[in-house]
Amino acid sequence: MLVNHLELLVPNDPGRGRIVLRLHTDAGLAGLAEARLPGRVGALKAVLDAIGPHFVLGADPFESGPLTRRMLPADRGPVESAAAALVDVACWDLVGKALNVPLYRLFGGAERDRVRACASGWEPETLSNEEFSKAARGVLAKGYRALRLNPFDLSRGELTREDLILAVRRAEVVRAAVGPDVELILTIDGRLGPVAFMKAARALERVEPAWFEDLRPIGPTAATPCAGRSNGFPIARGPWLGALVAIHPFLQASAGEIVRLDVMRCGGLGEARKIAAVAEGRQVLVSLCDLAGPIGLAANLHLAVNLPNFRIVEHPVNGADTETKTEWESGVPRLVDGFFAPPLGPGLGVTLCEAEFSAYPGKEGRG
Repeated sequence: MLVNHLELLVPNDPGRGRIVLRLHTDAGLAGLAEARLPGRVGALKAVLDAIGPHFVLGADPFESGPLTRRMLPADRGPVESAAAALVDVACWDLVGKALNVPLYRLFGGAERDRVRACASGWEPETLSNEEFSKAARGVLAKGYRALRLNPFDLSRGELTREDLILAVRRAEVVRAAVGPDVELILTIDGRLGPVAFMKAARALERVEPAWFEDLRPIGPTAATPCAGRSNGFPIARGPWLGALVAIHPFLQASAGEIVRLDVMRCGGLGEARKIAAVAEGRQVLVSLCDLAGPIGLAANLHLAVNLPNFRIVEHPVNGADTETKTEWESGVPRLVDGFFAPPLGPGLGVTLCEAEFSAYPGKEGRG
């Protein structure tokens, strides 16, 4: 079975930066993968156009590991990583379909029968406490039992006393809205350095967060876990850390902490599994970031079901087509009481709805 056609598809409502790769083979099978890169879909297409004839066409999907390594340059950025990840995930989908088994069985089987989910991207555009409280209750109504919250307004790029007071009040409002049994994950999205981060973490202890994320990506990563443990709560890092070579310094110094993995940023399912294995040896938990859409969710669920050190999957409530457009793909599980079941079909277990997609403008089929 060899790849003989590479096809890029976009949803018929453009603007969300979502793109789907479909790899066709001479055996009549098609493998799916997707990424979400707002403002960089054209760049992603250009990379795939460049590497397709040289690496992908004629490739054996069963050899996705060597294929992905050949595709990734040493100085790769997010677009190159996403391109390699698209090919890697689509190859895994093809392998599962060829063998007629779900991906998690190819990874060694299921460690669990359901996957805990955390809602992200739910914060309202308005910054009033009342709107945050209302939005948090709305997330619970959708079935989530864990929320990721950025309580900060750091428009000035620094943490002032007023910023900290606002963040604490906002976090307290959300905690009051969701109750004590809902996990609350607090993030600053890489906007603070170590000193300001520790100050904010101490002030926010009162809302009993499950963990804090995400320290600004500067300086030695070895200093980060100490800040988290001294404050009594774990710290999660990433997913901007990327592939194993970039994450490894953090893993070496992070026993008991959490690493956040985005399959599309780290280079695909193969690289994500290697990172998770190293993390397991360091007693580091894995939080998966699903930022693409339903096909990306399916890939994350197969990985989550298999990983012994899996903690939670971050799932966007708004902005990634996962709530309003899940009818675009069949086979994607629905959220039930805070958990997803694993997909049941072969490969990713997802079937694309052709009517809702169109070929990427200017993309000509090859093969």
